[in-house]
Amino acid sequence: MGARLVDDVSGREYPVGEGITALGRHRDNDIALFGRALSRFHARVCRQGPAWMLEDLGSSHGTFVNGRKLEGQVELRDGDRLRLAVTRHCPDGEFNLVFRAEPAPRGLVERLRQAVRTVVARRRVEEGRLLFEHAGEALLVRLSGIFRRPEMDALADGVRKAQAVRPLTVVLDLTGVRHLNSYGLAVLVELAGRLRERGRALRVFGATGTVRKLLLIPGEESPIEVCASEAEALDRP
Repeated sequence: MGARLVDDVSGREYPVGEGITALGRHRDNDIALFGRALSRFHARVCRQGPAWMLEDLGSSHGTFVNGRKLEGQVELRDGDRLRLAVTRHCPDGEFNLVFRAEPAPRGLVERLRQAVRTVVARRRVEEGRLLFEHAGEALLVRLSGIFRRPEMDALADGVRKAQAVRPLTVVLDLTGVRHLNSYGLAVLVELAGRLRERGRALRVFGATGTVRKLLLIPGEESPIEVCASEAEALDRP
């Protein structure tokens, strides 16, 4: 049940992995597409059982599927046409891709659908949780559980409200975070950039496994400060 994205102009094929396939201008994406209007982390395709889901990661100039702007997630079908980064200068998008997927055997499809229903039910119970604390000149936020778009939007909103009162360095305790996706990374990078503009910082500690690997994707350009411990994160000037 392989899948791929085919460039409508050049014919170049990009394989889509079984897990998460990230698309964007940054070289660390699974599919790096170099366009001026494309966001650094623009969109992603992920496998959910038998379905392939496309999600825009808050890009500046949008992701379109069959002519309609994407809001949230949409299931991709074989032959769907994707347009990335639609601007006044590129009304047809900087990139036009066609999604191609091989169908799964009928019996396998039903088993995969059942597996997805089980995973979704479990994730509803394991929603991410946030606890905001003030620690001197820092806002300490303890995160636990699974963090996807709703949880990350709640985090961003909580930080924004705290910053409206007075500028604070934000410290995130990621010890209990079990899952963070590319959208979450994009939110953290944006938050860190805004805090840096105000003379503050976004620091994180406690990240392990795939969460830590995700945080390290932006490399030295990242405005996120990764610390070894809570004490280091709070004590830095």
